[in-house]
Amino acid sequence: MKHIMGSPGTPSGLALRVSQFVCAAGSLAAMLSAFGFSNYSTFCYLVLQMILQLIWSFILVCIDIYSLKINWDLHSTGNL
Repeated sequence: MKHIMGSPGTPSGLALRVSQFVCAAGSLAAMLSAFGFSNYSTFCYLVLQMILQLIWSFILVCIDIYSLKINWDLHSTGNL
């Protein structure tokens, strides 16, 4: 299968996942530092969504690091 830049298990994919994690952390920090954010329920839902995005990005970063460490091709569907 052809490897596309930014696909999982490649160094460029790892760079994209790390930047996604950093942006999610920055957005969460900006939202939590806002005065009175808990007064609005939609803002609280947005904070919850950003926490889920942060967790998802962290899991993808860990998978990319592991696949690069052991040279695991995430594009193959067969046995390792």
